[in-house]
Amino acid sequence: MSPTAAPSSTPASATPTAAAVANPTLGPLPDGVAPARPAALDQPPTLDGAKAVAAYFLLLYPYAYQTGDLSAWNALAHPDCNFCASVRTHVSEATSVGRHTVGGAFTITAVKGTEVTPGKFFDIQVTSEGATSQVVITAGAVVKDQPAGRYESDIVVLFEDGTWRVRGVQPKQAE
Repeated sequence: MSPTAAPSSTPASATPTAAAVANPTLGPLPDGVAPARPAALDQPPTLDGAKAVAAYFLLLYPYAYQTGDLSAWNALAHPDCNFCASVRTHVSEATSVGRHTVGGAFTITAVKGTEVTPGKFFDIQVTSEGATSQVVITAGAVVKDQPAGRYESDIVVLFEDGTWRVRGVQPKQAE
């Protein structure tokens, strides 16, 4: 979700290891730390639950790019979600050539939404701030610098057959 910038010669850290920690404030997490799985994923569908699922999914974005771990992303991504598939492809391609992201953690600053079809279809708007990041190769050389940014993402969350799914994500740079 960040624009491309010129490469830098500043060395960066190696691929982080994955761990999960509680993230009650929806603030930035350290590199390689998975956001805490929200309880809403195991509860009946509500608007508040859909908001928690959408925020969690968005926090998985930098985590996937940092670690190459797509397991939680894939568990929530609806098969028809083009944005979800695009992230999956980009992360897999980067990992296959020894690249990952350092930095880029999101801070969720606002979450609002609408229950379009009760208990089934939710339209959630998430405002977030992404920290600066770098794309690096395994040896630590920086391939690309990415600036910080503020984003507004419209996220379609579905509850189908007893499971939460993200059906679509439409991010845009906020003004």
